[in-house]
Amino acid sequence: ASVVQVARGLHLKIDLATRMLQHETVLDKVVMLRERLRSDCSRLGRAPPTPEEERRFVNSHLAGRTCVTKYNHMSYKIETVEFDMKVTDMFQQCQKTLVDYFWDRWWINLEEHEDQPLLHCPTRRNPNLYLPAQAAHLTGLDDEHRRDKELVKQVCKDLYKA
Repeated sequence: ASVVQVARGLHLKIDLATRMLQHETVLDKVVMLRERLRSDCSRLGRAPPTPEEERRFVNSHLAGRTCVTKYNHMSYKIETVEFDMKVTDMFQQCQKTLVDYFWDRWWINLEEHEDQPLLHCPTRRNPNLYLPAQAAHLTGLDDEHRRDKELVKQVCKDLYKA
C-alpha cells in the first residue's frame, strides 16, 4: 500500500492480491498423478511405469507451480519434487528430522508416509528450502479444471461480482 497526494487530498492505494487455493494438498496431487500414470499404462497394456518415469511424470505436472503452506501462509514456487528425500531424513542445518522440526516449530504433526516426497522450493534467502508435500496446497487451476468451461465460467462470475 502507498499514500499519494492528489488534488482532493491524500489517497491510499492498495494492491490487493488473491490466490485461489486447491483443497487437496500437494501430496494428494502427487498420489493422484502416480495412480493416473499407472492406470494409463495398465489401460494401454504397457508395463507398469518405472520409479524414474513416475518422477518425470509428477515433475512435469508440478514443476513451476505455486503452492501455499498451511503453517505460515507463504507462497513458494515448486522447482522439483524430490522423491529421494523424506520427512524422516536428518537435516544438517537443524540436526532434526522435518517431522520433529514441524512439531517443535509449528505444532504440526506430519504423517510419516513411506513414499512422501519433499518439494524443492528455492528462494533467494534459502536456496536449499525443502517443504513437506502434505503441508502445502497448490494454487490456481489445473489443466483439467481449465478445460471445464462451466467451472471457468463460474469462477470468473464469482471473481468479477460487482
